[in-house]
Amino acid sequence: MKTRRFFVALHACLHGFINGCRPLLFLDKVPLKATNEYKLLVAAAVDADDGVFPLAFNVVEDENYDSWGWFLMHLKIALQTHKYPCNGMTFLSNGQMGLDAAVSHVFEDGEHAFCLHHIIEEFKGELRKGPWSQQIREGMVEDFTRAAQACSIEDFNASIESIRNISSEAADWIIASKPEHWSDAIFRGFRYDHFSLNIVDAFDNWIPAKKESSIVLMVDSLRIKIKEVTESRLEACKVWEGPLTPTMEYKVQDEMLKAGKMTVLCSSETVFEVRGNAVFVVNIGNWECTCRRWQLSGLPCMHAIAVFNRLGRCFYDYCPKFFRIESYHLTYSGIIFPIPDLDSVDFSAGANLLPLPPKRRTSDKPRRKRSNPNKISTLTRLCSRCKQTGHNKATCEVQF
Repeated sequence: MKTRRFFVALHACLHGFINGCRPLLFLDKVPLKATNEYKLLVAAAVDADDGVFPLAFNVVEDENYDSWGWFLMHLKIALQTHKYPCNGMTFLSNGQMGLDAAVSHVFEDGEHAFCLHHIIEEFKGELRKGPWSQQIREGMVEDFTRAAQACSIEDFNASIESIRNISSEAADWIIASKPEHWSDAIFRGFRYDHFSLNIVDAFDNWIPAKKESSIVLMVDSLRIKIKEVTESRLEACKVWEGPLTPTMEYKVQDEMLKAGKMTVLCSSETVFEVRGNAVFVVNIGNWECTCRRWQLSGLPCMHAIAVFNRLGRCFYDYCPKFFRIESYHLTYSGIIFPIPDLDSVDFSAGANLLPLPPKRRTSDKPRRKRSNPNKISTLTRLCSRCKQTGHNKATCEVQF
Protein backbone atom coordinates (compact mmCIF):
# COMPACT_ATOMS: atom_id res chain seq x y z
CA MET A 1 0.00 0.00 0.00
CA LYS A 2 1.35 3.42 -0.95
CA THR A 3 1.16 5.77 2.05
CA ARG A 4 -0.07 9.30 1.50
CA ARG A 5 0.19 12.08 4.07
CA PHE A 6 -1.09 15.62 4.20
CA PHE A 7 0.57 18.52 6.04
CA VAL A 8 -1.14 21.89 6.45
CA ALA A 9 0.02 25.05 8.20
CA LEU A 10 -1.84 28.22 7.27
CA HIS A 11 0.33 31.27 6.70
CA ALA A 12 -1.82 33.17 9.22
CA CYS A 13 -1.05 30.55 11.87
CA LEU A 14 2.68 30.56 11.15
CA HIS A 15 2.71 34.37 11.23
CA GLY A 16 0.74 34.44 14.50
CA PHE A 17 3.00 31.94 16.23
CA ILE A 18 6.23 33.55 15.12
CA ASN A 19 5.21 37.09 16.06
CA GLY A 20 3.00 36.65 19.10
CA CYS A 21 3.45 33.29 20.87
CA ARG A 22 5.93 31.78 23.26
CA PRO A 23 8.37 29.15 21.87
CA LEU A 24 6.22 26.38 23.34
CA LEU A 25 4.37 23.76 21.28
CA PHE A 26 1.90 21.07 22.33
CA LEU A 27 1.92 17.85 20.26
CA ASP A 28 -0.96 15.41 20.30
CA LYS A 29 -3.44 13.40 18.25
CA VAL A 30 -6.92 14.83 17.62
CA PRO A 31 -9.54 12.08 18.09
CA LEU A 32 -11.74 11.47 15.05
CA LYS A 33 -15.24 10.15 15.64
CA ALA A 34 -16.30 8.77 12.25
CA THR A 35 -13.18 7.17 10.79
CA ASN A 36 -10.26 4.97 11.77
CA GLU A 37 -8.65 5.00 8.35
CA TYR A 38 -6.19 7.77 9.23
CA LYS A 39 -5.02 9.89 12.17
CA LEU A 40 -4.98 13.65 12.64
CA LEU A 41 -1.92 15.06 14.42
CA VAL A 42 -1.70 18.63 15.70
CA ALA A 43 0.93 21.10 16.85
CA ALA A 44 -0.59 23.92 18.92
CA ALA A 45 0.70 26.91 20.85
CA VAL A 46 -0.82 29.29 23.41
CA ASP A 47 -1.47 32.98 22.82
CA ALA A 48 -0.66 35.83 25.22
CA ASP A 49 -3.84 35.11 27.20
CA ASP A 50 -3.11 31.35 27.44
CA GLY A 51 -5.71 30.50 24.80
CA VAL A 52 -5.02 27.56 22.49
CA PHE A 53 -3.63 28.61 19.10
CA PRO A 54 -3.36 25.97 16.33
CA LEU A 55 -0.14 26.02 14.34
CA ALA A 56 -0.18 22.97 12.06
CA PHE A 57 -2.08 19.76 11.32
CA ASN A 58 -1.02 16.51 9.71
CA VAL A 59 -3.09 13.65 8.28
CA VAL A 60 -1.20 10.34 8.45
CA GLU A 61 -1.90 6.65 8.08
CA ASP A 62 -0.96 5.86 11.69
CA GLU A 63 0.55 7.43 14.80
CA ASN A 64 4.14 6.24 15.19
CA TYR A 65 7.73 7.43 15.13
CA ASP A 66 7.83 7.67 11.35
CA SER A 67 4.65 9.73 11.01
CA TRP A 68 5.55 12.06 13.88
CA GLY A 69 9.03 12.51 12.47
CA TRP A 70 7.56 13.36 9.05
CA PHE A 71 5.19 15.88 10.61
CA LEU A 72 7.85 17.56 12.73
CA MET A 73 10.28 17.76 9.83
CA HIS A 74 7.73 19.57 7.64
CA LEU A 75 6.85 21.83 10.56
CA LYS A 76 10.51 22.71 11.05
CA ILE A 77 10.88 23.48 7.34
CA ALA A 78 7.80 25.74 7.46
CA LEU A 79 9.17 27.65 10.46
CA GLN A 80 12.63 28.00 8.96
CA THR A 81 11.10 29.29 5.73
CA HIS A 82 9.66 32.14 7.82
CA LYS A 83 13.10 32.77 9.43
CA TYR A 84 12.03 31.43 12.83
CA PRO A 85 14.92 30.27 15.07
CA CYS A 86 14.02 26.70 15.94
CA ASN A 87 16.71 26.30 18.59
CA GLY A 88 15.58 26.65 22.18
CA MET A 89 11.97 25.56 21.59
CA THR A 90 10.06 23.54 24.18
CA PHE A 91 7.64 20.75 23.27
CA LEU A 92 4.99 19.16 25.48
CA SER A 93 3.56 15.74 24.67
CA ASN A 94 2.77 12.36 26.22
CA GLY A 95 6.17 11.12 25.01
CA GLN A 96 4.68 7.96 23.53
CA MET A 97 3.95 6.57 20.04
CA GLY A 98 7.47 7.48 18.93
CA LEU A 99 7.21 11.13 20.00
CA ASP A 100 10.13 11.07 22.43
CA ALA A 101 12.57 9.93 19.76
CA ALA A 102 11.00 11.99 16.94
CA VAL A 103 11.25 15.31 18.80
CA SER A 104 14.89 14.80 19.77
CA HIS A 105 15.74 13.71 16.22
CA VAL A 106 14.15 16.65 14.37
CA PHE A 107 14.63 19.43 16.94
CA GLU A 108 18.05 18.51 18.31
CA ASP A 109 18.36 21.71 20.36
CA GLY A 110 14.78 21.63 21.68
CA GLU A 111 13.54 20.52 25.09
CA HIS A 112 10.81 17.92 25.46
CA ALA A 113 8.45 17.91 28.45
CA PHE A 114 6.09 15.02 29.21
CA CYS A 115 2.43 15.56 30.06
CA LEU A 116 2.10 15.46 33.85
CA HIS A 117 -1.51 14.23 33.74
CA HIS A 118 -0.49 11.25 31.62
CA ILE A 119 2.37 10.31 33.98
CA ILE A 120 0.19 10.68 37.07
CA GLU A 121 -2.42 8.34 35.57
CA GLU A 122 0.33 5.76 34.98
CA PHE A 123 1.51 6.24 38.57
CA LYS A 124 -2.01 5.70 39.87
CA GLY A 125 -2.15 2.46 37.91
CA GLU A 126 1.05 1.30 39.58
CA LEU A 127 -0.28 2.21 43.03
CA ARG A 128 -3.45 0.18 42.48
CA LYS A 129 -1.26 -2.92 42.35
CA GLY A 130 -0.10 -2.30 45.93
CA PRO A 131 -1.72 -2.95 49.33
CA TRP A 132 -2.22 0.72 50.28
CA SER A 133 -5.50 2.34 51.19
CA GLN A 134 -7.13 4.98 49.02
CA GLN A 135 -6.04 7.71 51.42
CA ILE A 136 -2.38 6.66 51.29
CA ARG A 137 -2.47 6.41 47.50
CA GLU A 138 -3.92 9.91 47.24
CA GLY A 139 -1.18 11.20 49.54
CA MET A 140 1.53 9.72 47.31
CA VAL A 141 -0.10 11.26 44.23
CA GLU A 142 -0.05 14.66 45.96
CA ASP A 143 3.65 14.21 46.72
CA PHE A 144 4.21 13.28 43.07
CA THR A 145 2.47 16.49 41.96
CA ARG A 146 4.58 18.55 44.37
CA ALA A 147 7.71 16.92 42.97
CA ALA A 148 6.65 17.91 39.44
CA GLN A 149 5.95 21.52 40.41
CA ALA A 150 8.98 21.89 42.70
CA CYS A 151 11.18 24.82 41.76
CA SER A 152 14.31 23.51 43.49
CA ILE A 153 16.04 20.16 43.60
CA GLU A 154 15.75 20.23 47.42
CA ASP A 155 11.94 20.43 47.25
CA PHE A 156 11.91 17.70 44.59
CA ASN A 157 13.99 15.36 46.73
CA ALA A 158 11.83 16.07 49.79
CA SER A 159 8.69 15.01 47.91
CA ILE A 160 10.35 11.84 46.60
CA GLU A 161 11.60 10.93 50.07
CA SER A 162 8.08 11.34 51.42
CA ILE A 163 6.96 8.70 48.92
CA ARG A 164 9.98 6.50 49.63
CA ASN A 165 9.07 6.41 53.33
CA ILE A 166 5.92 4.58 52.28
CA SER A 167 7.20 2.57 49.33
CA SER A 168 10.69 2.41 47.89
CA GLU A 169 9.26 0.67 44.80
CA ALA A 170 6.94 3.61 44.09
CA ALA A 171 9.79 6.08 44.54
CA ASP A 172 12.01 4.04 42.22
CA TRP A 173 9.23 3.98 39.61
CA ILE A 174 9.08 7.79 39.71
CA ILE A 175 12.84 8.15 39.27
CA ALA A 176 12.71 5.70 36.34
CA SER A 177 9.95 7.76 34.65
CA LYS A 178 12.51 10.39 33.54
CA PRO A 179 11.72 13.33 35.88
CA GLU A 180 14.06 15.48 33.78
CA HIS A 181 11.13 15.61 31.34
CA TRP A 182 8.37 16.56 33.79
CA SER A 183 9.75 18.19 36.97
CA ASP A 184 10.38 21.94 37.01
CA ALA A 185 13.31 21.36 39.36
CA ILE A 186 15.21 19.40 36.69
CA PHE A 187 13.62 20.24 33.33
CA ARG A 188 15.81 22.58 31.29
CA GLY A 189 13.14 24.04 29.02
CA PHE A 190 10.43 26.61 29.68
CA ARG A 191 6.80 25.50 29.98
CA TYR A 192 5.44 28.75 31.46
CA ASP A 193 3.41 26.80 34.05
CA HIS A 194 1.86 24.45 31.47
CA PHE A 195 2.14 20.85 32.65
CA SER A 196 -0.49 18.95 30.65
CA LEU A 197 -2.00 18.55 27.18
CA ASN A 198 -5.48 19.62 28.23
CA ILE A 199 -5.46 22.57 25.82
CA VAL A 200 -5.51 20.12 22.87
CA ASP A 201 -8.97 19.00 24.03
CA ALA A 202 -10.23 22.21 22.44
CA PHE A 203 -9.98 20.55 19.01
CA ASP A 204 -12.38 17.71 19.86
CA ASN A 205 -15.40 19.39 18.26
CA TRP A 206 -13.71 21.39 15.54
CA ILE A 207 -14.46 18.86 12.77
CA PRO A 208 -18.04 17.67 12.08
CA ALA A 209 -18.22 13.88 11.86
CA LYS A 210 -19.71 14.06 8.35
CA LYS A 211 -16.58 15.88 7.11
CA GLU A 212 -14.11 13.27 8.40
CA SER A 213 -14.51 10.98 5.39
CA SER A 214 -12.85 13.57 3.14
CA ILE A 215 -9.43 14.99 3.94
CA VAL A 216 -10.16 18.11 1.89
CA LEU A 217 -13.44 18.82 3.70
CA MET A 218 -11.83 18.03 7.06
CA VAL A 219 -8.98 20.48 6.49
CA ASP A 220 -11.43 23.11 5.27
CA SER A 221 -13.44 22.65 8.48
CA LEU A 222 -10.27 23.43 10.43
CA ARG A 223 -9.67 26.52 8.29
CA ILE A 224 -13.21 27.78 8.92
CA LYS A 225 -12.93 27.14 12.67
CA ILE A 226 -9.58 28.94 12.89
CA LYS A 227 -11.12 31.90 11.09
CA GLU A 228 -14.09 31.95 13.49
CA VAL A 229 -11.83 31.79 16.55
CA THR A 230 -9.61 34.56 15.16
CA GLU A 231 -12.55 36.88 14.57
CA SER A 232 -14.15 36.24 17.97
CA ARG A 233 -10.92 36.80 19.90
CA LEU A 234 -10.06 39.98 18.03
CA GLU A 235 -13.51 41.28 18.86
CA ALA A 236 -13.21 40.30 22.54
CA CYS A 237 -9.84 42.00 23.07
CA LYS A 238 -11.11 45.39 21.90
CA VAL A 239 -12.23 46.19 25.47
CA TRP A 240 -8.98 45.10 27.13
CA GLU A 241 -6.92 47.76 28.90
CA GLY A 242 -3.36 47.85 30.13
CA PRO A 243 -0.14 46.31 28.87
CA LEU A 244 -0.95 42.69 29.86
CA THR A 245 -3.74 40.37 28.80
CA PRO A 246 -6.41 39.70 31.48
CA THR A 247 -5.07 36.25 32.42
CA MET A 248 -1.54 37.52 32.88
CA GLU A 249 -2.71 40.63 34.72
CA TYR A 250 -4.55 38.42 37.21
CA LYS A 251 -1.39 36.36 37.84
CA VAL A 252 0.75 39.45 38.43
CA GLN A 253 -1.80 41.04 40.75
CA ASP A 254 -1.81 37.85 42.82
CA GLU A 255 1.97 38.13 43.23
CA MET A 256 1.66 41.81 44.14
CA LEU A 257 -0.55 40.99 47.11
CA LYS A 258 2.17 38.73 48.52
CA ALA A 259 5.00 41.21 47.88
CA GLY A 260 3.78 43.83 50.38
CA LYS A 261 4.90 41.83 53.42
CA MET A 262 8.56 41.50 52.42
CA THR A 263 11.72 43.37 53.36
CA VAL A 264 14.18 44.37 50.64
CA LEU A 265 17.92 44.93 51.20
CA CYS A 266 20.09 46.38 48.46
CA SER A 267 23.35 44.60 47.58
CA SER A 268 24.10 46.41 44.31
CA GLU A 269 22.30 48.26 41.55
CA THR A 270 20.87 45.00 40.22
CA VAL A 271 21.13 42.47 43.07
CA PHE A 272 18.80 42.54 46.10
CA GLU A 273 18.14 40.44 49.15
CA VAL A 274 14.45 39.85 49.84
CA ARG A 275 13.36 38.59 53.25
CA GLY A 276 10.03 36.99 54.05
CA ASN A 277 9.51 33.45 55.30
CA ALA A 278 12.93 32.79 53.79
CA VAL A 279 15.73 34.75 52.12
CA PHE A 280 15.83 35.05 48.33
CA VAL A 281 18.18 36.88 45.99
CA VAL A 282 16.73 38.88 43.08
CA ASN A 283 18.81 39.98 40.10
CA ILE A 284 16.77 42.48 38.09
CA GLY A 285 19.52 42.74 35.50
CA ASN A 286 19.17 39.06 34.54
CA TRP A 287 15.45 38.81 35.40
CA GLU A 288 16.17 36.07 37.94
CA CYS A 289 15.21 35.11 41.48
CA THR A 290 16.58 32.23 43.53
CA CYS A 291 13.00 31.03 44.08
CA ARG A 292 13.04 30.36 40.28
CA ARG A 293 9.40 31.34 39.82
CA TRP A 294 10.38 34.34 37.68
CA GLN A 295 12.37 32.11 35.33
CA LEU A 296 9.81 29.31 35.18
CA SER A 297 6.62 31.33 34.70
CA GLY A 298 8.08 34.21 32.72
CA LEU A 299 6.31 36.73 34.96
CA PRO A 300 7.97 38.59 37.90
CA CYS A 301 7.61 36.70 41.17
CA MET A 302 6.56 38.31 44.44
CA HIS A 303 10.22 38.82 45.46
CA ALA A 304 10.97 40.70 42.23
CA ILE A 305 7.83 42.82 42.63
CA ALA A 306 8.93 43.68 46.17
CA VAL A 307 12.19 45.00 44.68
CA PHE A 308 10.32 47.03 42.05
CA ASN A 309 8.17 48.57 44.77
CA ARG A 310 11.29 49.50 46.74
CA LEU A 311 12.87 51.14 43.67
CA GLY A 312 9.66 52.76 42.48
CA ARG A 313 9.85 50.94 39.16
CA CYS A 314 6.97 49.62 37.08
CA PHE A 315 6.81 45.83 37.05
CA TYR A 316 5.22 45.92 33.58
CA ASP A 317 8.65 46.83 32.22
CA TYR A 318 9.87 43.40 33.33
CA CYS A 319 7.11 41.36 31.67
CA PRO A 320 8.03 39.61 28.37
CA LYS A 321 6.31 40.60 25.15
CA PHE A 322 4.61 37.17 24.98
CA PHE A 323 2.16 38.27 27.70
CA ARG A 324 1.22 41.66 26.29
CA ILE A 325 -1.93 42.70 24.48
CA GLU A 326 0.11 43.87 21.51
CA SER A 327 1.44 40.32 21.05
CA TYR A 328 -2.12 39.02 21.29
CA HIS A 329 -3.08 41.30 18.39
CA LEU A 330 -0.10 40.10 16.37
CA THR A 331 -1.06 36.49 16.96
CA TYR A 332 -4.41 37.02 15.25
CA SER A 333 -3.35 39.63 12.68
CA GLY A 334 -2.84 37.17 9.81
CA ILE A 335 -5.38 37.00 6.97
CA ILE A 336 -7.19 33.74 6.26
CA PHE A 337 -8.48 34.07 2.72
CA PRO A 338 -11.85 32.62 1.68
CA ILE A 339 -12.02 29.73 -0.78
CA PRO A 340 -14.94 28.36 -2.86
CA ASP A 341 -17.70 26.40 -1.15
CA LEU A 342 -16.30 22.88 -0.97
CA ASP A 343 -19.65 21.38 0.04
CA SER A 344 -20.73 21.58 -3.60
CA VAL A 345 -17.65 19.75 -4.91
CA ASP A 346 -17.87 16.02 -5.62
CA PHE A 347 -14.97 14.20 -4.05
CA SER A 348 -16.33 10.74 -4.83
CA ALA A 349 -13.41 10.09 -7.21
CA GLY A 350 -11.34 9.50 -4.09
CA ALA A 351 -8.38 11.64 -5.04
CA ASN A 352 -8.49 13.24 -1.63
CA LEU A 353 -8.92 10.02 0.33
CA LEU A 354 -6.22 7.88 1.83
CA PRO A 355 -6.16 4.48 0.07
CA LEU A 356 -7.68 1.63 2.01
CA PRO A 357 -5.50 -1.41 2.71
CA PRO A 358 -6.20 -4.35 0.36
CA LYS A 359 -8.68 -6.87 1.75
CA ARG A 360 -7.51 -10.44 2.15
CA ARG A 361 -9.53 -13.37 0.81
CA THR A 362 -11.13 -15.24 3.67
CA SER A 363 -12.82 -17.98 1.63
CA ASP A 364 -11.14 -21.38 1.12
CA LYS A 365 -12.77 -21.76 -2.30
CA PRO A 366 -10.33 -21.77 -5.24
CA ARG A 367 -10.19 -18.69 -7.42
CA ARG A 368 -12.28 -18.90 -10.58
CA LYS A 369 -10.67 -17.98 -13.85
CA ARG A 370 -12.71 -15.23 -15.42
CA SER A 371 -13.21 -15.21 -19.20
CA ASN A 372 -13.28 -12.10 -21.31
CA PRO A 373 -15.80 -12.34 -24.20
CA ASN A 374 -14.14 -9.42 -26.00
CA LYS A 375 -10.68 -10.99 -26.00
CA ILE A 376 -9.50 -12.18 -29.41
CA SER A 377 -8.37 -15.80 -29.25
CA THR A 378 -4.92 -16.64 -30.61
CA LEU A 379 -5.37 -20.43 -30.34
CA THR A 380 -5.67 -22.33 -33.74
CA ARG A 381 -7.91 -25.40 -33.61
CA LEU A 382 -7.49 -28.24 -36.19
CA CYS A 383 -9.90 -30.90 -37.31
CA SER A 384 -8.85 -34.23 -35.73
CA ARG A 385 -9.83 -36.10 -38.95
CA CYS A 386 -8.16 -34.11 -41.74
CA LYS A 387 -5.91 -31.83 -39.74
CA GLN A 388 -7.31 -28.73 -41.49
CA THR A 389 -8.59 -25.50 -39.93
CA GLY A 390 -12.07 -23.97 -40.07
CA HIS A 391 -14.12 -26.98 -38.92
CA ASN A 392 -14.12 -29.98 -36.63
CA LYS A 393 -14.54 -33.75 -36.98
CA ALA A 394 -18.37 -33.61 -36.94
CA THR A 395 -18.55 -31.22 -39.91
CA CYS A 396 -15.60 -32.55 -41.87
CA GLU A 397 -16.48 -33.16 -45.57
CA VAL A 398 -13.07 -34.38 -46.82
CA GLN A 399 -13.29 -37.69 -48.75
CA PHE A 400 -10.65 -40.35 -48.10
